[in-house]
Amino acid sequence: LIHLLFNMIGLHVFGREVEAIYGNIRFLIIFLFSIIIAGITSYNFSSGIAIGASGGLFGILGALMYFFYKEKKEIVGAEMRFKSMYTLLIINIVLGFVIPNIDNSAHFGGLISGSILAFILVPKYEIISSPGSLRIQKNKKQTFEAIGLLLYIAFTFLLFYKTIVK
Repeated sequence: LIHLLFNMIGLHVFGREVEAIYGNIRFLIIFLFSIIIAGITSYNFSSGIAIGASGGLFGILGALMYFFYKEKKEIVGAEMRFKSMYTLLIINIVLGFVIPNIDNSAHFGGLISGSILAFILVPKYEIISSPGSLRIQKNKKQTFEAIGLLLYIAFTFLLFYKTIVK
């Protein structure tokens, strides 16, 4: 029950931030595919039963860590945020080994999934300066996103198929 409560709090805190950075659709893709991959890795590498919700949260953490690491020179405070997320990640992994019935394989699957999807989907922000105004806009790279996402979806379904056929 406490595990579920912490997952809900983490999703509220970090999920809102990922949604603000990546946008609604990208957030949904990162979260859902991290849950799917977390379930697949849990099934293949753990003897317990896992639902995958915390794997989805770890996917969100992976996406945030990737963004802050990538933008550490561009955004003030991003390097500190990356180090904070890294510390939080280490604490959670250690707790996963210490507390019984926590499935670290699902956590690792979600983390890796979120990080890979963040690499594919991360928006590039650029500062647009015009007389009397300054704004930040997302630079679109939709071709790379589409190809990368299709490859990732194909890989996910291949893993899912291999898991079922096992």
